[in-house]
Amino acid sequence: GSGAGAQTPRPPESPMLHRILDHGATAIETIRAYTGLLGRHLKPHSEELVWSDEFDYVGLPDPKKWSYQTEANKWTSRPENAELQWYTAERAKNAYVSDGMLRIQVHREEFEGSQYTSARLVTKGKGDFLYGRVEVCAKLPAACRGAWPAIWMLPSENSYGTWPNSGEIDIMENVGFAEGEVRSSIHTERFNHREKSHLVGRVQKKHAHSRFHVYSLEWTPTKISCFVDNHCTLTHSRKPDDAGGHDSATWPFDQKFYLVLNVAVGGNWAGAHGIDNEKLPISLDVAYVRVYQRTDQHSKAAASKGGSGAASGANSPAFPRMPPSRQRSSSNLEESLKMRRVLAGSVASRTSNNIDEMRRLARAAAAGGATRV
Repeated sequence: GSGAGAQTPRPPESPMLHRILDHGATAIETIRAYTGLLGRHLKPHSEELVWSDEFDYVGLPDPKKWSYQTEANKWTSRPENAELQWYTAERAKNAYVSDGMLRIQVHREEFEGSQYTSARLVTKGKGDFLYGRVEVCAKLPAACRGAWPAIWMLPSENSYGTWPNSGEIDIMENVGFAEGEVRSSIHTERFNHREKSHLVGRVQKKHAHSRFHVYSLEWTPTKISCFVDNHCTLTHSRKPDDAGGHDSATWPFDQKFYLVLNVAVGGNWAGAHGIDNEKLPISLDVAYVRVYQRTDQHSKAAASKGGSGAASGANSPAFPRMPPSRQRSSSNLEESLKMRRVLAGSVASRTSNNIDEMRRLARAAAAGGATRV
């Protein structure tokens, strides 16, 4: 009952959430709304979003945020890579935004002397980051021998020389012959795949090819950690030398990096078991990309690098984040993980049970005092 003095919880101030509560919504809309709702309620006040693409438009990827790294065609076909795709630019068949997501598609077709086409999108010069947390909500392509989707980062300036000396951070990699296996890896001068010494983390995700998961990176001046749905898969720490500095051969990660989203075909690794042409075309679907930084990291980066420390060309819209598990209370963590499980279904799948559960969780979050998404 409603006794004297009882207060009715204020509903969430979000048109999208009202729509979900009253009528339901697509999975993508729900993912965006609920991760925002919980993130705003849970995120530390010292963090802010410095760059994002919510893919809430229709057309080619936003040219203010993404470029097409077609110059990669010069080296991906070399014997040390042996990839078979041709990366195209401004071609809707290979990279297009609709239904609230980015789709990077691989097609089997003759193009510029190659047998396959794909896209390789980068934020270089439009989103270059030093430290912070990167979150990418994505659904991997259907398991297909020869396919190689990746979410990764490369150095903007190569301060310590060409690859691998200046580093590489692979937030997510999958090769189609290893269905459901998600890898994260670190490459440096000392640790790299050419020397068979690169640092690798693995996790098996049964529904990685049919459901959305959040692939993320936490990067501080002393440590890099990769996560899949807040499960840590890989950690690499900076180890100071005797003089108090550090060895760039193991830690070149004190410079800005940019994001890369792509799907390769073939190669010495992904193509080791051939290519299943019957399963093409395939698509890497991305619901959002978000980069957060702590405000104290901004100031430290500016002091050490003489710059802003945030993303170059970045906007700072007031979107929240889903913080790492160690920053949550156990009850918040359980509720958040439960919501992740509810939201992880494919875009096309929305059962009445899912909608009922989403509505229940929205009311619970509203009762907890969440604010506008």
